[in-house]
Amino acid sequence: INEVDEKPIFTETIEEMVQNVKVLRHSVDTNGIVHMSMYFSLRDFTQDELTKVSFLCGLYTDLSTKNYDSTTLQNEIKTYIGSLNFGVETYADVNDNKDCTPMLVVNMSVLEENTKKAEELVLEILTNTIFDNKERIKEVVLQNEMMAKQYIITGGRNIAMYVTSSHYSSAGVANEVTHGYTYLHWITTFANNFEAMYDEFMSIVD
Repeated sequence: INEVDEKPIFTETIEEMVQNVKVLRHSVDTNGIVHMSMYFSLRDFTQDELTKVSFLCGLYTDLSTKNYDSTTLQNEIKTYIGSLNFGVETYADVNDNKDCTPMLVVNMSVLEENTKKAEELVLEILTNTIFDNKERIKEVVLQNEMMAKQYIITGGRNIAMYVTSSHYSSAGVANEVTHGYTYLHWITTFANNFEAMYDEFMSIVD
């Protein structure tokens, strides 16, 4: 521990505006790998809608888009993107438990020379994914149900923490409905009543 500098290394944050969107950039040596994150506010979504969006994130890359069938899209991702994840994350001021901002977050890591292609692929996924493959969506629902059952067994402590924190802050509520018991109960119910709930779920993508 004596080898650890008491003063943390300061990383400058460079703020830019790109097409009226604020971009924060950190110029550090990453051995030619670019790490990017995109954030889209979900503040206007209800708790029920946040639960559905949390599942919706798992459909990205599994469905065809306007310009790629699902197989070709998967191959393009494997070719040009090292890692790619879509999910819902919640951010809040540590001193304010009554307000928070849930966000759809895209995280990816790519080789510097593939940055432009990776950005094009993510844009394609976010804006041109086609949600009309009912059978594939059902397969993903059933896969998520199986994972939910396993998580209930192995992650009971985490589920309890989500439920508990939901009683103390708005961020806790958002995290619970997107990752906790509420989400797990919803995905299980959806799997068991897929036909009855399908149209209601699809309203979230309209």
